Amino acid sequence: MKRILLSIILVLVTSTFALADTITITIPSNDMDDVVNALASEGNYVENVPDGAGGTIPNPQTKEEFAKEMIHAFIVGSVTKAQEKADRMAAREARKAAKEARKQALSAIVVE
Repeated sequence: MKRILLSIILVLVTSTFALADTITITIPSNDMDDVVNALASEGNYVENVPDGAGGTIPNPQTKEEFAKEMIHAFIVGSVTKAQEKADRMAAREARKAAKEARKQALSAIVVE
């Protein structure tokens, strides 16, 4: 079996330092080409890139590197979405708590 090793940086929000960790995805050898080709296709990988002189050269980024980049982007995007969702929910709860506190404070007003 071949393995795709993907290093990602996990950032602790409440800390001033980052921890590096590794995620290993094991793909059976007979499926590796299909997986890499599928990720390359999904991400619009091109075999040749412009050389700046009107021609093309082979893409310096291999399909395997591109596949790793696609996996990394998926992880980062998923974590970002989840964090944003949690932030929205926390903000919603904070607004509800503030509204309730105002309601309680205003109910204490007595006019005679």
